[in-house]
Amino acid sequence: MADYGFFDLDVQGDVTRAEAFLEEFGAQAKPVLSRISKRTAVGMKTAASMETRKVYGVKAKKLKEAMNVQAGLLRSVITVKGPALGLMNFSPRPTAPGRKPRRGASHLIRKDVGRVAIAGAFVARMPQGGVIQAKRVGKSAYPIKKLFGPSVAQMVGNKGVVESVLAIGQERYVREFDHEVSRALTKWGVR
Repeated sequence: MADYGFFDLDVQGDVTRAEAFLEEFGAQAKPVLSRISKRTAVGMKTAASMETRKVYGVKAKKLKEAMNVQAGLLRSVITVKGPALGLMNFSPRPTAPGRKPRRGASHLIRKDVGRVAIAGAFVARMPQGGVIQAKRVGKSAYPIKKLFGPSVAQMVGNKGVVESVLAIGQERYVREFDHEVSRALTKWGVR
């Protein structure tokens, strides 16, 4: 299990604004800041999924299942956990068991690299259910081994993905802060 891809949004300039807002309005400000943090974190989770899928050929469902949002008053954290994903999660061809492809089963892990075929790989139906891309261990029919790609944490932890998501998160935090604080001040009759 990998547990090393994460985003930690802590925008210094806006944290100072948030602390000043909290100091001035006390307990009344806590739900507002919590809402800002939560909405920012949820937006970053969506952005992480979108930015990862620009680079990797994986489904959004697999990405979102592995991400967990933790939002506090002044800090949002998205942790990413999970084992390496089987190659059936990366646009496999063929998609179902049948005849073994001449050049081997293929998959699309990185979009910039393109589709990759693994010599001798095939799609197999497992006795306990499910379909996998596999390869024979020896010359006999069994045993076979399941083929794996990267984990979600490795994909989301890609340097380009992290930079894009942090930029999106910071922009979203500023937008949410301005909107929610303005709304709260109007509701409280301060504006």
